[in-house]
Amino acid sequence: MVNTGDEPSGPFMVKFVLSGDADPAEEYFTDEIENLDSGGRSLLFYHYGSFANEFAVFHLQAVICSADGTEISSDQGFDFTINSD
Repeated sequence: MVNTGDEPSGPFMVKFVLSGDADPAEEYFTDEIENLDSGGRSLLFYHYGSFANEFAVFHLQAVICSADGTEISSDQGFDFTINSD
């Protein structure tokens, strides 16, 4: 994540939404991040654990939220497949 603005970000968190064969969709939140300076970069992740040992296609999307959970911005996400033999 990169803050391309001219000001520090203020507090925020990231919501990761796992959908596709995860039905209903699952949402995971990072801890609150206090600030990201203008031009600052940060690598954010959430450890989901393991997936069932079967074929599945998932969609993962990251959504930037204010500290109170209001959605600010999101990416298009990406699809990935597991156990595709």
